[in-house]
Amino acid sequence: MNYIRGFLMAWGYFTRIPCPYKKWKEEDRYAMLNMFPLTGLMAGALLGGVWFCLDWLEAGSLLTGVLLTCMYFFITGYIHLDGFMDCSDALLSRRPDMEERRRILKDSRVGAFAVISLVFMSMIFMASLVSMADGFSLKKAGLITAVLMLSREFSAYDVINKEPMEGSQYAETGKKRSRGMKGIPGMFITYAAVIIIWALFISEAGGGERETLLSLAALAAAAAAERIVSWIGGRRARKQLGGMSGDISGYMIVSGETAALVTAALTWSFFFPA
Repeated sequence: MNYIRGFLMAWGYFTRIPCPYKKWKEEDRYAMLNMFPLTGLMAGALLGGVWFCLDWLEAGSLLTGVLLTCMYFFITGYIHLDGFMDCSDALLSRRPDMEERRRILKDSRVGAFAVISLVFMSMIFMASLVSMADGFSLKKAGLITAVLMLSREFSAYDVINKEPMEGSQYAETGKKRSRGMKGIPGMFITYAAVIIIWALFISEAGGGERETLLSLAALAAAAAAERIVSWIGGRRARKQLGGMSGDISGYMIVSGETAALVTAALTWSFFFPA
């Protein structure tokens, strides 16, 4: 029951999708973090549905990519984007004092480094989706959905297992790490869902063995890029800011997803040239 409640907590807290049941229980925060990747599945399913409709309407890849980008960040309530901007401001400030970097992190005002980082990230993120949006297919929709799930699993695992920043909303969660299951349920749910969904999507196109292997290679490349960038970014942020926090979680998600989408767009266009 606590994992069902945890899923509903993640649904209501991390998305703008209307949730039928909103009730917060602090003791279920671990369950919420383990079920967090399923919000990526929800976002991917919605994006896939909108993408299919836009393709049916022959909206064109540019308009489709732009709309999918805007819709995705709207679905997440901009919460991960907020963390990305806050961390960019703090990390790029290059202040030698950790307390000063933390002050910048928590400052509600938007700094120049946050704006610059947002502009560059948005252009790269959108351009990747524009490249992918040249014709709808369940394979590409499955790839993007897998990226959104994996980014949340990587982030949630670090929130559960890494030392929390003093004053972070996850500080109490971190004190109870020894009583948690170290994020194993979230890992199992994520990888099982990615394997099952991807297997179903691969079979839809009726391609041969070569197409199947190339599709899996594109997924593996995107997942590897996402994990590397997310791990490096998260490690650097924790070192510079003195622990894990919700803002660092958002920073990991956005930077990891951007790297994964770039990789997916490049590998897809290379493996399946028009």
